[in-house]
Amino acid sequence: MKVFGIILSFSLFLPIALIGQCLSGDCDNGIGTFEFTDDSGATYQYHGQFKDLNFDGLGVLFDKSDLKDPVYLGWFEKGEIGTTLFSVGLQRIPGDGSEIDSNADKRSASEKLRPSDNTHYLAFNRLEFQKLDVVDKEAFHFFHYSPGGKRVYINKPFAAPFGKCIKGDCQNGIGTLRLEGIGDFEGFFEDGLGNKTGKLTLGTGEVVAVQVWEGVPYKFQPVKLPEGVSRVGMAKRRVWFLDNFTCLEGDCIDRVGTVMFGDADRFSEHPVNMEGYEGYLKSYFRSGMPRKAVLMTLKGDKLKGDFSEGLEGKFDVVSGGKEEVWQFSKNGKKLDKSAMMYLSLIDEDE
Repeated sequence: MKVFGIILSFSLFLPIALIGQCLSGDCDNGIGTFEFTDDSGATYQYHGQFKDLNFDGLGVLFDKSDLKDPVYLGWFEKGEIGTTLFSVGLQRIPGDGSEIDSNADKRSASEKLRPSDNTHYLAFNRLEFQKLDVVDKEAFHFFHYSPGGKRVYINKPFAAPFGKCIKGDCQNGIGTLRLEGIGDFEGFFEDGLGNKTGKLTLGTGEVVAVQVWEGVPYKFQPVKLPEGVSRVGMAKRRVWFLDNFTCLEGDCIDRVGTVMFGDADRFSEHPVNMEGYEGYLKSYFRSGMPRKAVLMTLKGDKLKGDFSEGLEGKFDVVSGGKEEVWQFSKNGKKLDKSAMMYLSLIDEDE
Protein backbone atom coordinates (compact mmCIF):
# COMPACT_ATOMS: atom_id res chain seq x y z
CA MET A 1 0.00 0.00 0.00
CA LYS A 2 1.20 3.46 -0.82
CA VAL A 3 1.38 5.86 2.13
CA PHE A 4 1.50 9.58 1.46
CA GLY A 5 0.42 12.96 2.84
CA ILE A 6 -2.47 15.04 1.58
CA ILE A 7 -3.51 18.52 2.65
CA LEU A 8 -7.29 18.78 2.80
CA SER A 9 -9.00 22.10 3.54
CA PHE A 10 -12.16 20.54 4.89
CA SER A 11 -13.93 23.87 5.43
CA LEU A 12 -17.29 22.27 6.22
CA PHE A 13 -15.90 20.48 9.21
CA LEU A 14 -12.29 21.36 10.08
CA PRO A 15 -9.02 22.20 8.28
CA ILE A 16 -6.54 19.41 8.89
CA ALA A 17 -3.23 18.09 7.63
CA LEU A 18 -3.66 14.45 6.74
CA ILE A 19 -1.41 11.47 6.56
CA GLY A 20 -2.99 8.19 5.59
CA GLN A 21 -2.90 5.28 3.23
CA CYS A 22 -4.47 4.14 0.01
CA LEU A 23 -6.60 1.09 0.76
CA SER A 24 -7.57 0.22 -2.80
CA GLY A 25 -7.70 1.48 -6.35
CA ASP A 26 -5.66 4.32 -7.82
CA CYS A 27 -5.12 7.16 -5.33
CA ASP A 28 -2.70 8.96 -7.68
CA ASN A 29 -4.80 9.65 -10.77
CA GLY A 30 -7.90 7.48 -10.82
CA ILE A 31 -10.57 6.19 -8.45
CA GLY A 32 -9.49 4.88 -5.08
CA THR A 33 -10.23 4.56 -1.38
CA PHE A 34 -8.04 6.49 1.04
CA GLU A 35 -8.09 6.31 4.85
CA PHE A 36 -6.75 9.01 7.15
CA THR A 37 -6.88 10.17 10.76
CA ASP A 38 -7.24 13.81 11.79
CA ASP A 39 -5.59 15.59 14.73
CA SER A 40 -8.51 14.73 17.02
CA GLY A 41 -8.05 11.02 16.39
CA ALA A 42 -11.14 10.63 14.19
CA THR A 43 -10.63 8.33 11.21
CA TYR A 44 -12.24 8.93 7.81
CA GLN A 45 -12.38 7.18 4.47
CA TYR A 46 -12.64 8.91 1.12
CA HIS A 47 -13.83 6.98 -1.93
CA GLY A 48 -13.69 8.79 -5.22
CA GLN A 49 -11.62 10.41 -7.90
CA PHE A 50 -8.00 11.51 -7.50
CA LYS A 51 -5.74 13.81 -9.47
CA ASP A 52 -2.07 14.41 -8.69
CA LEU A 53 -2.39 12.66 -5.27
CA ASN A 54 -5.33 14.90 -4.28
CA PHE A 55 -9.05 14.32 -3.78
CA ASP A 56 -10.20 15.81 -7.08
CA GLY A 57 -13.50 15.19 -8.86
CA LEU A 58 -16.51 13.30 -7.53
CA GLY A 59 -16.13 11.58 -4.19
CA VAL A 60 -17.73 10.45 -0.96
CA LEU A 61 -16.41 11.00 2.56
CA PHE A 62 -17.24 8.61 5.40
CA ASP A 63 -16.57 8.61 9.11
CA LYS A 64 -14.91 5.22 9.57
CA SER A 65 -17.40 4.39 12.34
CA ASP A 66 -20.13 4.24 9.66
CA LEU A 67 -19.03 3.23 6.18
CA LYS A 68 -22.62 3.03 4.88
CA ASP A 69 -23.85 6.55 5.58
CA PRO A 70 -21.45 9.26 4.30
CA VAL A 71 -20.98 12.68 5.86
CA TYR A 72 -20.50 14.29 2.43
CA LEU A 73 -21.02 13.40 -1.23
CA GLY A 74 -20.03 15.75 -4.01
CA TRP A 75 -17.23 17.54 -5.80
CA PHE A 76 -13.66 18.11 -4.64
CA GLU A 77 -10.91 20.22 -6.17
CA LYS A 78 -7.19 19.93 -5.42
CA GLY A 79 -7.88 18.34 -2.05
CA GLU A 80 -10.61 20.77 -1.02
CA ILE A 81 -14.35 20.29 -0.72
CA GLY A 82 -16.17 22.29 -3.39
CA THR A 83 -14.91 23.81 -6.62
CA THR A 84 -13.76 27.15 -7.99
CA LEU A 85 -16.60 27.13 -10.50
CA PHE A 86 -20.19 26.34 -9.51
CA SER A 87 -20.84 22.88 -8.12
CA VAL A 88 -23.18 21.04 -5.78
CA GLY A 89 -22.57 18.75 -2.80
CA LEU A 90 -24.70 16.78 -0.37
CA GLN A 91 -23.99 17.14 3.34
CA ARG A 92 -25.63 14.55 5.58
CA ILE A 93 -27.62 15.84 8.56
CA PRO A 94 -27.70 13.13 11.24
CA GLY A 95 -30.79 12.27 13.26
CA ASP A 96 -34.52 12.22 12.58
CA GLY A 97 -34.73 15.54 10.74
CA SER A 98 -35.37 17.67 13.83
CA GLU A 99 -32.48 19.93 12.83
CA ILE A 100 -34.26 20.99 9.64
CA ASP A 101 -37.74 21.04 11.17
CA SER A 102 -38.24 24.51 12.66
CA ASN A 103 -41.39 23.29 14.42
CA ALA A 104 -40.00 20.07 15.87
CA ASP A 105 -40.69 21.16 19.46
CA LYS A 106 -44.36 21.87 18.65
CA ARG A 107 -45.19 18.51 17.12
CA SER A 108 -47.13 15.71 18.72
CA ALA A 109 -45.72 12.20 18.73
CA SER A 110 -48.20 11.18 16.01
CA GLU A 111 -46.62 13.65 13.55
CA LYS A 112 -43.28 11.84 13.77
CA LEU A 113 -42.15 8.49 12.44
CA ARG A 114 -43.11 5.32 14.27
CA PRO A 115 -41.35 1.94 13.99
CA SER A 116 -44.58 0.52 12.57
CA ASP A 117 -44.32 2.92 9.60
CA ASN A 118 -41.45 0.79 8.21
CA THR A 119 -39.89 3.94 6.79
CA HIS A 120 -36.23 4.94 6.81
CA TYR A 121 -35.60 8.71 6.83
CA LEU A 122 -32.47 10.69 5.92
CA ALA A 123 -31.94 14.48 5.89
CA PHE A 124 -29.40 16.44 3.84
CA ASN A 125 -28.18 19.91 3.04
CA ARG A 126 -27.74 20.61 -0.66
CA LEU A 127 -24.70 22.86 -0.75
CA GLU A 128 -23.84 25.19 -3.61
CA PHE A 129 -20.18 26.12 -4.08
CA GLN A 130 -18.38 28.89 -5.88
CA LYS A 131 -14.75 29.85 -5.44
CA LEU A 132 -14.48 26.94 -2.97
CA ASP A 133 -16.98 28.62 -0.61
CA VAL A 134 -20.52 27.56 0.29
CA VAL A 135 -22.76 30.26 -1.25
CA ASP A 136 -26.13 28.65 -0.56
CA LYS A 137 -27.69 25.65 1.14
CA GLU A 138 -31.12 24.07 1.20
CA ALA A 139 -32.44 21.15 3.22
CA PHE A 140 -33.90 18.06 1.54
CA HIS A 141 -34.82 14.57 2.68
CA PHE A 142 -35.01 11.03 1.38
CA PHE A 143 -37.25 8.35 2.84
CA HIS A 144 -38.18 4.89 1.66
CA TYR A 145 -40.08 1.74 2.60
CA SER A 146 -37.82 -0.25 4.91
CA PRO A 147 -39.24 -3.71 5.66
CA GLY A 148 -37.41 -5.48 8.43
CA GLY A 149 -35.17 -2.46 8.95
CA LYS A 150 -33.54 -2.84 5.52
CA ARG A 151 -32.06 0.59 4.81
CA VAL A 152 -30.81 2.40 1.73
CA TYR A 153 -28.15 5.11 2.00
CA ILE A 154 -27.19 7.64 -0.65
CA ASN A 155 -23.52 6.74 -0.61
CA LYS A 156 -22.47 6.82 -4.27
CA PRO A 157 -22.49 9.53 -6.92
CA PHE A 158 -25.04 8.93 -9.67
CA ALA A 159 -22.27 8.65 -12.25
CA ALA A 160 -21.03 5.90 -14.56
CA PRO A 161 -17.63 5.38 -12.84
CA PHE A 162 -19.44 4.43 -9.62
CA GLY A 163 -21.93 1.93 -11.02
CA LYS A 164 -22.71 -0.52 -13.81
CA CYS A 165 -24.65 0.52 -16.90
CA ILE A 166 -27.29 -2.17 -17.45
CA LYS A 167 -29.33 -0.51 -20.18
CA GLY A 168 -29.00 2.25 -22.76
CA ASP A 169 -26.31 4.93 -22.83
CA CYS A 170 -24.87 5.96 -19.45
CA GLN A 171 -22.27 8.22 -21.04
CA ASN A 172 -24.15 10.66 -23.25
CA GLY A 173 -27.79 9.70 -23.51
CA ILE A 174 -30.55 7.94 -21.62
CA GLY A 175 -29.53 4.89 -19.66
CA THR A 176 -30.01 2.84 -16.51
CA LEU A 177 -27.15 2.74 -14.02
CA ARG A 178 -27.06 0.08 -11.30
CA LEU A 179 -25.70 1.50 -8.06
CA GLU A 180 -24.86 -1.35 -5.68
CA GLY A 181 -26.71 -1.06 -2.37
CA ILE A 182 -28.92 1.77 -3.65
CA GLY A 183 -30.89 0.73 -6.75
CA ASP A 184 -31.21 1.32 -10.49
CA PHE A 185 -31.13 4.93 -11.65
CA GLU A 186 -32.75 5.62 -15.02
CA GLY A 187 -32.13 9.05 -16.46
CA PHE A 188 -30.13 11.34 -18.71
CA PHE A 189 -26.32 11.27 -18.66
CA GLU A 190 -23.74 13.77 -19.85
CA ASP A 191 -20.08 12.74 -19.84
CA GLY A 192 -21.02 9.82 -17.61
CA LEU A 193 -22.74 12.05 -15.05
CA GLY A 194 -26.40 11.75 -14.17
CA ASN A 195 -28.17 15.05 -14.83
CA LYS A 196 -31.64 16.57 -14.55
CA THR A 197 -34.55 14.37 -13.34
CA GLY A 198 -34.56 10.59 -13.33
CA LYS A 199 -36.13 7.60 -11.58
CA LEU A 200 -34.49 5.49 -8.91
CA THR A 201 -35.94 1.99 -8.48
CA LEU A 202 -35.13 0.47 -5.10
CA GLY A 203 -34.82 -3.21 -4.30
CA THR A 204 -38.33 -3.27 -2.79
CA GLY A 205 -39.87 -2.02 -6.04
CA GLU A 206 -40.43 1.49 -4.70
CA VAL A 207 -39.70 4.16 -7.32
CA VAL A 208 -38.37 7.58 -6.39
CA ALA A 209 -38.06 10.61 -8.69
CA VAL A 210 -34.60 12.15 -8.26
CA GLN A 211 -33.13 15.47 -9.31
CA VAL A 212 -29.42 15.21 -10.06
CA TRP A 213 -26.75 17.81 -10.81
CA GLU A 214 -23.59 16.44 -12.44
CA GLY A 215 -23.71 13.16 -10.57
CA VAL A 216 -24.92 14.57 -7.23
CA PRO A 217 -28.50 13.57 -6.29
CA TYR A 218 -30.30 15.96 -3.98
CA LYS A 219 -34.09 16.00 -4.31
CA PHE A 220 -36.15 12.84 -3.88
CA GLN A 221 -39.89 12.18 -4.17
CA PRO A 222 -41.62 8.77 -4.05
CA VAL A 223 -43.74 8.17 -7.17
CA LYS A 224 -44.57 4.46 -6.86
CA LEU A 225 -44.88 2.19 -3.83
CA PRO A 226 -44.66 -1.61 -3.59
CA GLU A 227 -47.95 -3.46 -3.76
CA GLY A 228 -49.71 -3.48 -0.40
CA VAL A 229 -47.65 -0.61 1.05
CA SER A 230 -49.53 2.54 2.09
CA ARG A 231 -48.58 5.84 3.73
CA VAL A 232 -52.16 7.11 3.89
CA GLY A 233 -52.15 6.48 7.64
CA MET A 234 -49.05 8.64 7.94
CA ALA A 235 -50.82 11.38 5.96
CA LYS A 236 -53.82 11.25 8.31
CA ARG A 237 -51.44 11.69 11.24
CA ARG A 238 -49.86 14.64 9.38
CA VAL A 239 -46.34 13.22 9.48
CA TRP A 240 -44.45 16.40 8.74
CA PHE A 241 -42.13 15.45 5.86
CA LEU A 242 -44.86 14.18 3.48
CA ASP A 243 -44.73 16.91 0.85
CA ASN A 244 -47.22 17.87 -1.85
CA PHE A 245 -47.62 15.11 -4.45
CA THR A 246 -45.68 12.48 -2.50
CA CYS A 247 -47.01 9.09 -3.59
CA LEU A 248 -48.79 7.46 -0.65
CA GLU A 249 -49.81 4.18 -2.29
CA GLY A 250 -50.02 2.50 -5.68
CA ASP A 251 -48.53 3.76 -8.94
CA CYS A 252 -48.59 7.56 -9.16
CA ILE A 253 -46.95 7.58 -12.59
CA ASP A 254 -49.16 5.67 -15.03
CA ARG A 255 -51.68 3.66 -13.04
CA VAL A 256 -54.00 4.08 -10.06
CA GLY A 257 -52.36 5.69 -7.06
CA THR A 258 -52.84 8.03 -4.14
CA VAL A 259 -50.78 11.18 -3.63
CA MET A 260 -50.50 13.80 -0.92
CA PHE A 261 -52.51 16.87 -1.98
CA GLY A 262 -50.77 19.74 -0.23
CA ASP A 263 -48.23 19.25 2.55
CA ALA A 264 -49.03 17.02 5.50
CA ASP A 265 -47.10 19.47 7.67
CA ARG A 266 -49.71 21.49 9.57
CA PHE A 267 -47.22 24.36 9.86
CA SER A 268 -46.59 24.52 6.11
CA GLU A 269 -46.21 28.02 4.71
CA HIS A 270 -47.13 26.88 1.20
CA PRO A 271 -50.90 26.13 1.07
CA VAL A 272 -51.92 24.27 -2.07
CA ASN A 273 -55.12 26.34 -2.44
CA MET A 274 -56.91 29.30 -0.87
CA GLU A 275 -59.37 27.13 1.08
CA GLY A 276 -56.73 25.02 2.80
CA TYR A 277 -58.10 21.79 1.35
CA GLU A 278 -55.29 19.33 1.92
CA GLY A 279 -55.46 15.58 2.10
CA TYR A 280 -54.89 12.52 -0.04
CA LEU A 281 -55.93 12.30 -3.68
CA LYS A 282 -56.77 8.98 -5.35
CA SER A 283 -56.68 9.02 -9.14
CA TYR A 284 -55.70 7.33 -12.35
CA PHE A 285 -52.41 8.94 -13.33
CA ARG A 286 -50.99 9.50 -16.78
CA SER A 287 -47.35 10.61 -16.95
CA GLY A 288 -47.61 11.56 -13.30
CA MET A 289 -50.67 13.80 -13.74
CA PRO A 290 -54.02 13.04 -12.07
CA ARG A 291 -57.26 12.87 -14.04
CA LYS A 292 -60.70 12.43 -12.51
CA ALA A 293 -60.01 11.85 -8.86
CA VAL A 294 -61.35 11.75 -5.32
CA LEU A 295 -59.83 14.01 -2.67
CA MET A 296 -60.32 13.05 0.96
CA THR A 297 -59.40 16.19 2.88
CA LEU A 298 -57.83 16.21 6.30
CA LYS A 299 -60.86 18.27 7.37
CA GLY A 300 -63.13 15.32 6.60
CA ASP A 301 -64.65 16.58 3.32
CA LYS A 302 -64.76 14.58 0.09
CA LEU A 303 -64.32 16.19 -3.35
CA LYS A 304 -64.76 14.41 -6.70
CA GLY A 305 -63.76 15.89 -10.04
CA ASP A 306 -60.99 16.60 -12.52
CA PHE A 307 -57.80 17.59 -10.70
CA SER A 308 -55.60 17.89 -13.82
CA GLU A 309 -55.48 21.66 -13.18
CA GLY A 310 -55.51 21.34 -9.41
CA LEU A 311 -58.51 22.55 -7.42
CA GLU A 312 -60.10 24.51 -10.27
CA GLY A 313 -63.56 24.19 -11.79
CA LYS A 314 -66.63 22.26 -10.60
CA PHE A 315 -66.48 19.47 -8.03
CA ASP A 316 -69.02 17.21 -6.37
CA VAL A 317 -68.55 17.74 -2.65
CA VAL A 318 -69.69 15.90 0.44
CA SER A 319 -69.26 18.21 3.42
CA GLY A 320 -70.95 17.97 6.79
CA GLY A 321 -73.13 15.15 5.50
CA LYS A 322 -74.45 17.29 2.62
CA GLU A 323 -73.89 16.68 -1.10
CA GLU A 324 -73.33 19.84 -3.13
CA VAL A 325 -71.60 21.14 -6.24
CA TRP A 326 -68.87 23.67 -5.56
CA GLN A 327 -66.84 25.71 -8.01
CA PHE A 328 -63.31 26.95 -7.45
CA SER A 329 -61.27 29.69 -9.12
CA LYS A 330 -57.74 29.18 -10.51
CA ASN A 331 -56.16 29.81 -7.12
CA GLY A 332 -58.42 27.28 -5.42
CA LYS A 333 -60.80 29.84 -3.94
CA LYS A 334 -64.34 28.58 -3.43
CA LEU A 335 -66.84 30.74 -5.33
CA ASP A 336 -70.06 31.91 -3.66
CA LYS A 337 -73.49 31.26 -5.18
CA SER A 338 -73.68 34.58 -7.02
CA ALA A 339 -70.32 33.96 -8.72
CA MET A 340 -71.38 30.44 -9.67
CA MET A 341 -74.64 31.76 -11.12
CA TYR A 342 -72.74 34.36 -13.15
CA LEU A 343 -70.40 31.72 -14.57
CA SER A 344 -73.31 29.45 -15.46
CA LEU A 345 -74.97 32.30 -17.41
CA ILE A 346 -71.72 32.86 -19.33
CA ASP A 347 -71.59 29.15 -20.16
CA GLU A 348 -75.19 29.28 -21.46
CA ASP A 349 -74.44 32.29 -23.67
CA GLU A 350 -71.48 30.50 -25.18
